[in-house]
Amino acid sequence: MGMKKRIIYISYDGMTDPLGQSQVLPYLKGISLAGYSITLISLEKEIPFGQSGKEISEFCETHSIHWIPKIYQKKIPVVSPILNLLGLIQESDKLQKQKAFNMIHCRSYISGIVGYRAKHKYGTTFLFDPRGFFADERVDGNLWNLSNPVYRMVYRYFKKKEKQFITQADHIVTLTHAGKEVICKKIIPGYPPNKITVIPCCADTQLFSLASIDQAKLISMKASLGLSNKFVLTYLGAVGTWYMTSEMMKFYAVLREKKTNTHFLFVTAENPQIIIDEASKCQIPQSEITIVKSPRKLVPYYLAMSDAGIFFIKPSFSKQGSSPTKLGEMLSMGIPVICNAGVGDVESIINATQTGICLTSFSETEMAEVIETIAQMNDKTMNVEKAQKAIAFFSLEQGIKSYLGIYESLLGKP
Repeated sequence: MGMKKRIIYISYDGMTDPLGQSQVLPYLKGISLAGYSITLISLEKEIPFGQSGKEISEFCETHSIHWIPKIYQKKIPVVSPILNLLGLIQESDKLQKQKAFNMIHCRSYISGIVGYRAKHKYGTTFLFDPRGFFADERVDGNLWNLSNPVYRMVYRYFKKKEKQFITQADHIVTLTHAGKEVICKKIIPGYPPNKITVIPCCADTQLFSLASIDQAKLISMKASLGLSNKFVLTYLGAVGTWYMTSEMMKFYAVLREKKTNTHFLFVTAENPQIIIDEASKCQIPQSEITIVKSPRKLVPYYLAMSDAGIFFIKPSFSKQGSSPTKLGEMLSMGIPVICNAGVGDVESIINATQTGICLTSFSETEMAEVIETIAQMNDKTMNVEKAQKAIAFFSLEQGIKSYLGIYESLLGKP
């Protein structure tokens, strides 16, 4: 038997964050089970790390993943990201010197700097997993104002790096077909499409499944929230920056005019004040808004008590590369989805499966039409059946299979 193929996986996101738990660890578990040796370096925020670091450490140990958590620095703008990067480089160099690694798998652009450097310094195979168009996302999300010379310089730096990562990477993973097209036609015209694999943000379709819901527990949870006999509209995930909370609240205002007994449920770890402020702007009583912070294992229950799911994401150039995790999770639970066009492959998936409505504008007229249609999509089992093809595309098993295909093509079988 040959030596195990050794991989360094670098993530700028923490494993104690919801994103690390849904979008990194499940893949790495599958890759490790297939026989690859995984060393994971991640940046952990102090509070979540204090709360669930031990649990994540046990998960990694159980699944033979060697986890090296580093504390995420954030106090000083511009300086903190540099310190984070230097920490990742230092750790990667130390590991490479201890034993040569076959591949470095880099999640996001800052991690990409480490992978690009490792390829040139050690000849390590470089898998670039950008998760969207980072520099453009910062500008489109109003986080970097290009009239500020510092941000302009940082933006140019990352756009230059983007081209280097794409041309030098041995393979690239994009979240969407739209994002793949942007790379091949706009960023590097003529770039070979076979060097890019599309793997969306996957949903754990075993966890997010109608069959796994205990009906008695669901009824009791729904009753304890005072949601029995209510039409529940649900939003799941982060609020602010990209997520158009005021437009979603405007939609709910139209919904409550058209239907009786409505309620807006938010499942989020964010500051509830953002939501409460938006509700008061639309004259929506606080009694019709519920905000819960949920452990991952209970999220399917909150979706199961919902009559429709909603997410409006600011459409922009960079969002062509985005794949909202919540879409796969909602489709798996059979909830009709109300969303907007201009975000990754969302519109084509919704239109192909007929499992929701994709708004092209945010006019009240269009919102009112959507409410009429969505009320007729109330058969969750039928919605799951209609969404089967999309659910298969979003499934964790398919995601793991696609990653293993890339690993095997670059390194050979484990």
